[in-house]
Amino acid sequence: ILVGAPLKWQEFFLLVAQGESGFRSDVGLGVQLNAPTWVDMNTSKAEAKAAVRAYERNADEFQGCWPKAAYGFGSGGWYGMLPANGIIAFKNDAELRCLHPWVVFDPKISTIMAAWFARRLQGWSNWNGTVLSMRVGWGAPEMMGDASYLEDKRSKFEEDCQRAGLPVSFLDEKLPSWKPNPATELFNNLGADRGWLPE
Repeated sequence: ILVGAPLKWQEFFLLVAQGESGFRSDVGLGVQLNAPTWVDMNTSKAEAKAAVRAYERNADEFQGCWPKAAYGFGSGGWYGMLPANGIIAFKNDAELRCLHPWVVFDPKISTIMAAWFARRLQGWSNWNGTVLSMRVGWGAPEMMGDASYLEDKRSKFEEDCQRAGLPVSFLDEKLPSWKPNPATELFNNLGADRGWLPE
């Protein structure tokens, strides 16, 4: 709703938030180093490494912003976003591209970032158009088209559907093609917090 998503996409983001955080903005996965002290971090060195890799893939976009280490604690917030994968939504905005990596824990900003992450996943040739494929892509884009992997993950996502009040059949529904409005426009329309920018 916040980002003007069609209903099926709104339901998809509910599913992601249920599975990634249980609708808590103060949880993360990774390491405590460089994470906020007020976040419950579930330990995963692999997730922290994934966060560093995401930064390194996009390092040119973050020049002059925050030190590399700041992006490397892991993932967090409602949608379990890796900081660099989220903030890249603002790459065309000279100011907002330097949002602090902790913005993944900001519900409004993380929703904008999730919308644009979903948009990028729609462009992968292995996405089969279903909710299940997109949900798998959230953590493993390269597996979106792997039928056996999708089936392995199905039972977990069925549980998330039930917890989120969605029918398990939702996983097999097709998501419509959707392009969110520009991230900066969404940021301004939502009155998002600019306090995450460098002084």
